[in-house]
Amino acid sequence: MSKIGVLLWLFCFSLTSSFAQKGKIHLKEVEVTERSLPILEIEGREYSFRESDYFLRMILKSRFWQKSFYMKIDLASFYVDSTAVFEMEGKTKVFIDQEEMVKKHPYKSKKSIQRLSKKVYKISISKEETEGVIAILTH
Repeated sequence: MSKIGVLLWLFCFSLTSSFAQKGKIHLKEVEVTERSLPILEIEGREYSFRESDYFLRMILKSRFWQKSFYMKIDLASFYVDSTAVFEMEGKTKVFIDQEEMVKKHPYKSKKSIQRLSKKVYKISISKEETEGVIAILTH
């Protein structure tokens, strides 16, 4: 090996070893900045749900307490190439952390819905005999 080859090898070795981790990683120092997608549970089946911000805004700004309420969600499967539609119409009860939302609920402004949206981890939708139920759970 020539002198240049040896010097090049030593330089590359020292350069790569200087970037190596020289200690343990302390998990207390790791910060996760991305929030996970909330789970959408419809009649017992779970889906991941990218459009949760839009969905919350649509529900909370609508008149869900009236009989004329109508909601449609397009569902797509990740495993099978198929799509489905979930529809719910009629009077619907909306709960946020087990508190029923009434006509004058506190989540009508854009700012309050955005704050709520950051804390949501699960949205559960079910149909009962006379009305629908939407339960929103937060951290």
